[in-house]
Amino acid sequence: MKVITLLTFFMMLVLWSCEKDIDINIKKQPKQLVAYSFIYPDSAFKLFVGLSENILALNNYQLADNPVFEISKNNISLGTFVLPTDDAWSLWPTIRFEAGDSIAIKCYQGGGDTIYAKTFVPITIPIDHFEVDSVSKTDGFGTIKKELECKLTLTDVDPESNYFQINVIRKSSGVKDGVSFTTNTFVVYNKTDQVFFQHDQSGSVFQGLDFQGLFDDYLFNNSTYTVRFTIDDDLIKLSEYEQNMSLTFMLSHLSSDYYLYLKTKIISNGYQQVPVFDPLKVHNNISGGLGLFSSLNFQTVSLLFSK
Repeated sequence: MKVITLLTFFMMLVLWSCEKDIDINIKKQPKQLVAYSFIYPDSAFKLFVGLSENILALNNYQLADNPVFEISKNNISLGTFVLPTDDAWSLWPTIRFEAGDSIAIKCYQGGGDTIYAKTFVPITIPIDHFEVDSVSKTDGFGTIKKELECKLTLTDVDPESNYFQINVIRKSSGVKDGVSFTTNTFVVYNKTDQVFFQHDQSGSVFQGLDFQGLFDDYLFNNSTYTVRFTIDDDLIKLSEYEQNMSLTFMLSHLSSDYYLYLKTKIISNGYQQVPVFDPLKVHNNISGGLGLFSSLNFQTVSLLFSK
């Protein structure tokens, strides 16, 4: 018993001696105006304007003080508008944009802070051809699995750098226990094509990250290309309660700021897996503040499944 007691005493002594209090001096930063807008062609303009919060604050943002914004399209002013003070998000049905429009915005509040941002609405990149085929593959354990092999052909008509994303959305409807239901989820597909390899991240520890279908035109600038990817067979099967299901393939043409925002946000989240590196700053194109003012255009094609 004496031996056990001595061992316990020394273990407690070691643990106690290893404790160390670290004082962290977090400087209080002044609040900044934050603005977000993701512009789609022919859709009502939606805008978020708020104030940044301290990293230790419970709220994600604070409402701005009597915010106002001015907006222009193709160097022509659309007017000055007073933002609501009870909600950071606001919808403006009369403000709409089309492909090719250049847009500039200025926001300010009662305190005098002012932010600026610019973007453009990318042109439509059509889906020239789309085909699917059911294939069987054998994994390293000899198990045969079925996949839906997809081929999406697009033509990059702009000699400048262009940025894209392919999303697959699974929608279904059915009845369970006498109650109708619908589902709407993003499909995580197998990105087998080399365009999905983030060439500007070569040598990075984050090559294994899922960049959610983002890619640029470094392989096919100003030419036609067929992007190949696969979807696991389990994802296209209808459950016992589902009556109908569709897969919608969305090809988005992103502004460069939107692309960089999504990419840096994904990489920043990846740092949680490798905590020895400093966090990466998420892309911001708001001059004098924080946030993102960006746009995208898209084309879709769908497959329908039913029992």
